[in-house]
Amino acid sequence: MANKSWKNRKTILRKWCDQFATVAERKNNRPQGVKREDWEKFMKMHDSEEDQKLREIGKESRKLIKVLHTTGRDDIARCRHIMEQQSQTGSVLRTVVYLATHVYQEIPQEELDVMEPDCYDIKCREYVAQVRELHETK
Repeated sequence: MANKSWKNRKTILRKWCDQFATVAERKNNRPQGVKREDWEKFMKMHDSEEDQKLREIGKESRKLIKVLHTTGRDDIARCRHIMEQQSQTGSVLRTVVYLATHVYQEIPQEELDVMEPDCYDIKCREYVAQVRELHETK
């Protein structure tokens, strides 16, 4: 829980930093509620070359993701294992596992019409719909 809290707080602080163009502006504009010594440590970490490289790698990796699973804390392998245990044959098709782990809530058509066509959420839904269609035609 502490790791998750730190990750979430770090994300907020990074967004705060990104609004300032120079390192000096970032250092001088400490957010409220953050101690000066903690802010200086965070800025040292944030402005390091290693951290910048990791952030760029993360941005590129997120661009390559087609569809996120919707299983929550459990990973797909665990869900597949549970499905295999519940199956009468002891095996489950990959497409069945995929469709079970990529379920999205229904969105009213009015809201879908307002969304950008290349929006991540729209693309994910379309991709899953294509997989569902292919699975049903087999």
